[in-house]
Amino acid sequence: MSEQVQINRYVCFPTTAFVIDKPDDVQIVLDVSKEYLKKQEDEHKLDDIFPLYQTENFANDSRLIEFTSYINQVAYDILSDQGYDMSNKRTYVNSMWLQDHHKHSQMEQHVHGQGAQIIGFYFLDCPENCSNVLVHDPRPGKVQINLPIKNEKNYTEANETIMFESKTGRLFFSNAWLPHSFTRNNSNKPIKFVHFCINVEQLTEYMVSTNEAEVI
Repeated sequence: MSEQVQINRYVCFPTTAFVIDKPDDVQIVLDVSKEYLKKQEDEHKLDDIFPLYQTENFANDSRLIEFTSYINQVAYDILSDQGYDMSNKRTYVNSMWLQDHHKHSQMEQHVHGQGAQIIGFYFLDCPENCSNVLVHDPRPGKVQINLPIKNEKNYTEANETIMFESKTGRLFFSNAWLPHSFTRNNSNKPIKFVHFCINVEQLTEYMVSTNEAEVI
């Protein structure tokens, strides 16, 4: 009988997504984003092939300062907990816009650049049978040689994609380099959510002296 050998397990290069249920901000974010949505609806006809409305960037709308301050702080804490040196740095919402996906619309797999470090979604209206978030394994080498999976419903290290349920009032965060997409909307009603990108900047002496050093 062969001697039993202890196998030491080390988790290398983890990929993490974060989910927070925060329904208390839904109404204010929905009310503000609908104003921007109406402008798109007035100016553009809904496309038959890509039935989607996307608004302009409203990250700097003063009515949402409490919401943007909150997601900035969450992003800051995520990066700090992941081991990044966040001293003398701050997070800020670089872009935030509403996506209004009608029946059969979807979001293609993509990542975000332009300095984004954290991306996320805030779900404002999620009818039954609507789209769900998919995150994809960011390691092309692993995807290339992947073996068949025992059970795709059980999320293991073998999975290439993981699905998160869309739910009104839910916040979703991940690192900007994590590929993500949305399944098709099978509901007759549109799904509405805010998509946001959060960047990091170094604090300057001026920002410190004018009390802008606080993470907002």
